[in-house]
Amino acid sequence: APGLEFTAPSPVSFRGALAALCLLGWLAFSVIYLHRAWEMMRMLGAHLTGAKAVRPLFVPFFNALWCFVAVFGWAGLWNHNVKHHPGLKPARSVWPVLFFLFPILLLISQGLALMHLLIREWLTDPTDLNDQISFGTWAFTFIITLVTWGQICRSINFLARKKV
Repeated sequence: APGLEFTAPSPVSFRGALAALCLLGWLAFSVIYLHRAWEMMRMLGAHLTGAKAVRPLFVPFFNALWCFVAVFGWAGLWNHNVKHHPGLKPARSVWPVLFFLFPILLLISQGLALMHLLIREWLTDPTDLNDQISFGTWAFTFIITLVTWGQICRSINFLARKKV
């Protein structure tokens, strides 16, 4: 029938949809693990519950500031307990510099994403310096995020296997 022709989606829209789906999956994973990390730290005297630590993360831009409390604060509490709690002596400390750097990079990455949305200039040219800065910042943020969450996962697994 005329007018009912199938047109294939463009590769750019497919990649964008795939990236958005991966981002949503990663966000769900990270929120669940941060919630679990705080809940497991409650037995060691954590002042936040998992829900109190996670809820503010759903507010755009405030989430980067709240990460100083929820992520960097968790790392400080973990390292303190590893040093002072006898049951955690075999545990490994986390790298606090990465937990401090993560919220800063998250805020910068969100600012870059908002800037590109507001000016409606999509990243298409890998030779353009502005596009390289944005891609580089997002890639560096992603790498720091993976390492940071890897350390959170390692700590959660240690607590789950050990009765403190």
